[in-house]
Amino acid sequence: MASRLTPPALPHIDLPNPGRLLRTSAISLVRSWPRDRGEWRLALWRACFFPWWFWSDLPRPRLPEKNVPLPPGGLAGEYVKSRFASIARRTWLQRVLIILIRTVWLTILIAVVWQAVELAGGPPVQFTMIPMAGALLLVPALILMAFSRPTNAQIARMLDRSFHLQERMVTSLTNLGRELPAPGERATLPYLQVADAANALTAIRSNPAFRVTPPFREIMLVLFWSLVLTSLFFLRGGGGEIPPLQSALVPEFIPAAQRYVTGPQTDLPAGPLSEGMQSDAQMQQLAEETRNIRQDLLTLAEALEDHALTRSAANALEEGDYARAVQELRSTAEQADAQREVADPQRQQAEVGPDAEAERMVGSQQPVDGEQRRRGDRGERGPQEGHEGGRGGAVGRRARGEAGRAPGFQAHHPGPHRAEGPAAGSHDVARLRRCVRGTAPPSRRSTRPAGAS
Repeated sequence: MASRLTPPALPHIDLPNPGRLLRTSAISLVRSWPRDRGEWRLALWRACFFPWWFWSDLPRPRLPEKNVPLPPGGLAGEYVKSRFASIARRTWLQRVLIILIRTVWLTILIAVVWQAVELAGGPPVQFTMIPMAGALLLVPALILMAFSRPTNAQIARMLDRSFHLQERMVTSLTNLGRELPAPGERATLPYLQVADAANALTAIRSNPAFRVTPPFREIMLVLFWSLVLTSLFFLRGGGGEIPPLQSALVPEFIPAAQRYVTGPQTDLPAGPLSEGMQSDAQMQQLAEETRNIRQDLLTLAEALEDHALTRSAANALEEGDYARAVQELRSTAEQADAQREVADPQRQQAEVGPDAEAERMVGSQQPVDGEQRRRGDRGERGPQEGHEGGRGGAVGRRARGEAGRAPGFQAHHPGPHRAEGPAAGSHDVARLRRCVRGTAPPSRRSTRPAGAS
C-alpha cells in the first residue's frame, strides 16, 4: 500500500514567443511570394479587389476563366448538368449580394475616415463628395460581380471539398459524355460514375448551404460604421466648436408676478454697448410699449362694455382680436349715422307740427286765394325762430293778416263794440291756434301791447 499520493502531471503551456511568430510570418510570406508571371498576375488581380474579399465570406477571386460547355451525357449526365447550373446560379447571386453591401459600408468607411481627419485638424468633410466616392467604388464592384460566377470545374471542386465526396464530382465531370450505353446495353464504368454523382447531388440538394440568404455579416458592418459616423458628426458639433459663454446676452430673470410691474429703470453703463446689450435694451423697450398699449386697450374695453351697442367690440378687445373690434366699431358708427338721419326729419316735423295743424284748420274755414297762399308760403319759408313762443307769434300774426284780408272782415279796435260775423270767426281761429300751441288765450278787451294809449 502506497503511503504517498502522486500528483497528476500538469500540461505544458507554451507561451507565445513574439520572435518566433515574426519569423514564421516572414517565412510564410516569402514562400507565398509570386515566382512566375502567372502568379504575379493573380496577385495583382487579387490586390485590385482586396477590400471586397478581405475578411469576407467571399473567396479569393481567381483569374477569369472560360466556362467550357458540357457535352450531352445521357439521362444521368443531363441531371448532373442541370444541378451544376442551379448551384452556380445561386452561388453567384449570393456573391453579388455580398459585394453590393460591402460597397455600401466601404463608402461609409470613407466618410468616417474623412470625419476623423477633420477632427484631428484636417480639411472639413465635403458630404457632396461621398456619393461620388461610392460611385467610383461601384465600378470595380461591378467588374468583380461579372467575373465572380463560378465555372463547372469550380463547382465540382467546391462540392467535393465541402461534402467530402472523394472527387466524385470532378470524376463525373471528366467522364461526362464518354461511353454512353446504347438502349438495351449494360452501362459502362464512366457512365456509372456519372450516375453515382447524380445520386450524390440528389442527396445534397436540400442542404441549407444552397439557399440564398442575406449577408448578415456585411449588414452588421453597415450598421456599425453608420453609428461611428453619427458619433463623429455629433462630436464635431453644428458650428465646428462650442462658442464661449457670454453673460451679457442672457437677460435677467424676472418672476412672473413682477413682469408687468414697472420698476425703476437702471441706466446702462457709459461707453459703446455690444450688439447683444443693444438688442436686449430694444427688446425691453418694445415689451414696455406693448404692455402700455395693452393696458390702454383694456381700459377702452371697460368703457365700451357699459353700452349694449359697443359690448361686442369690448369683448373683442379683451380677447385680443383687434381686427374684429375695429369692424364692430365701424358697424356701430354706421348704424348711429343711419339712425341720426332718420331722427332729424321727424324732430323737425314735430317742432313745426302745431303751426301746420293750425294753418290747416284756418284754410278749412277761410278761403284763401292764390296770391294770399303764395304770400303765406313766403312767410313760412322765412327765418325760423330759436324758441317755441317766437314761432307761435309769427304764425299768429300771419293768421290775423290773412283773416283781415278775407272778404267781409272788419278791423277790430278797442272799444265797447266788437265785430260780428267773419271777424268773430277769425278771432276764434286765432284763439284755437294758440290753444294748439299750448299758450294761454289773450284778453278779449285789447290786443294792443302794453304802453299803447
